[in-house]
Amino acid sequence: MKKADFISIIEEKFNVSRKVAAIFAGRTLCSIMKGVKTKGLVKLSGFGTFRKARINGREYKNPQNPKQSIFREAHDTVRFRAWNNFKKEVN
Repeated sequence: MKKADFISIIEEKFNVSRKVAAIFAGRTLCSIMKGVKTKGLVKLSGFGTFRKARINGREYKNPQNPKQSIFREAHDTVRFRAWNNFKKEVN
């Protein structure tokens, strides 16, 4: 599903204009991103949990040239864990 599909669903479900649906979708997604960035965790009841996770720096081998090492700096990433209600709907 793309963002445009998400906007279309909101537009149909709530019977609002495409502009209002786009604003709603944008603000919802921005709120999730801001929550993960500032608090490190966003729980959406019945849906899932977004959380910030730290990936430690490490050395990798270049698959095309195994003698060459590549170092990847430590960085943050986002993890998502679906809740049981969401898992049941998908299965």
